[in-house]
Amino acid sequence: AENLQTLIRFQRAAARPRLAPRPVADLAPFLARWHGFGGDQTPVAALDRLRGYGAAVDYWLDEALPPRIGATAAALEAATEAGLAWRGVGRESATVGFPEDLDILAPPRGDGLDAAVADLFADPAARYTFAQLRDAWEGEGDADACNAAIWQAVWQGRVAADGFRALAAGRARRYRLHDGAASGPSPARRTARAKARGVAVGWPGTWHMVSPAQAAPDAVARLEADKERCRALLDRYGVLSRELCGREGAAFAWSALFPALRVMELAGEVVSGLYFNGLSGPQFACPEALRRLQCFSGAGATFWISALDPVAPCGLGFGGEPSLPQRRLGNHLGWYEGALAVVSERYGKRLAIHLPPDDPGVDALLGHLAALCRARGRLTPETVNGEPLRASAHLPALARHMRAVTDHKGIYFEPL
Repeated sequence: AENLQTLIRFQRAAARPRLAPRPVADLAPFLARWHGFGGDQTPVAALDRLRGYGAAVDYWLDEALPPRIGATAAALEAATEAGLAWRGVGRESATVGFPEDLDILAPPRGDGLDAAVADLFADPAARYTFAQLRDAWEGEGDADACNAAIWQAVWQGRVAADGFRALAAGRARRYRLHDGAASGPSPARRTARAKARGVAVGWPGTWHMVSPAQAAPDAVARLEADKERCRALLDRYGVLSRELCGREGAAFAWSALFPALRVMELAGEVVSGLYFNGLSGPQFACPEALRRLQCFSGAGATFWISALDPVAPCGLGFGGEPSLPQRRLGNHLGWYEGALAVVSERYGKRLAIHLPPDDPGVDALLGHLAALCRARGRLTPETVNGEPLRASAHLPALARHMRAVTDHKGIYFEPL
C-alpha cells in the first residue's frame, strides 16, 4: 500500500501544472474573484461559499452580501426560503449552511441543552412560535428568564429559528424582549406598557430544537466527515493551507483535515503544491482553483470588505506593508486595481489611505466609507495615515463624500 501511494503521488506530481507561486498580496484579489464579487449570482450561491463560516451576527446582516451581490439583509430571507439555514456558534455569532451540512460544519457547542429549555419543545421535531415557548415557560419564571435561556441555547447551537428575521430583531433589541435603550430620556423611565409590548411581540419566525450531533462511529466515518469539511473550505478558498484552516475554528483544525486532504490528493480531488508565498506548505488546491490561478490577474480588482470576511487576509499571521487591521467588527479594507488601498479601523476612527488624494481610487473607495457613515449616522476619524485629520491632505477627498462638521472637539462627518 505504501509503494502504491508513492507511485500515485509521483503520477500526480508529473501531471501537476507548473505554476510559479504568487505573492501573498494576490490572495485577497484571487479570493474576491473566487467569491464572485460584483457578479451576477443568487443569494444562495453567494452564501454557499460561506457555509460553515462562523462570524458575528452583524457581519451576516450587514457585511456578507453587499460585496458579493450588492444586496442587503433582505436577500438573506430569500436564501433561507430556498433552504439555507443559520445556527449559533458563539455569543452573538452564527454560521449559515444547508441543514444537512451544519451538524458536520458547525456542531452544537456547550455541554448540553438546558433541561428547562428542552422541556419547552414537547415534540423535539416540531416548530413553535416564540409565544408558544413563552407560554410553556410560565411555571419556570418570568418571560425575561425564558428569553435569556432561549438565546443562550441559540448561541450554543441547540435552538434556532427559521429565517434571519429573528436575528435581525434580536440585534435591534439587544436580544431582550424590551430594549433597554428605549425611547424615554433614560432606561429607568421606560413605561410598563412598553415592556409589556415587547413581551407580547416576542420574536418572529418559528423556533426549533437542534439535535446534538452524533459522534462518528468509526475511523472511516470520521475521515468522511473531515473530507466534507475540506470540501466546504475548498468551496470557500479554492486553496487550503494551515493558516486558512487555523482561522476557521476548532471544527476545521489542520491536524484533523491534513490526513483527509492527503487521501483526497490520492483520489485526484485536490492537488498539493505551493501556490502563494507567505503561506506555509504544503498547500492544497481544487482543480477549478488551479485553472483560475493559471490565468489569474489581480488587475482591476476593486472591492470593499469587512475585516471579518474570509476574503480579508487579516488574522493569517503574515506581516508586510501595508499593515493589516485586527480581525474584528468595525474594521474594513478596500482594494483598488488589485492593491490594498484603504484601511479603516474602529468604524473610521483610524484611517490609512495608501493613494494620493487626487487618485481616482480614493473616490472609488471612499464611497463605501460614506455608506458606512449613512448606516451609523456619523463618522469621527481621529487620524489619517497617522496624522490628525485636520492636517491630512485627504480631508478634502473625505469631504467630497461626507459633510464635514466642526465642533469644539474637532471634525466629524455626517451623511450628505
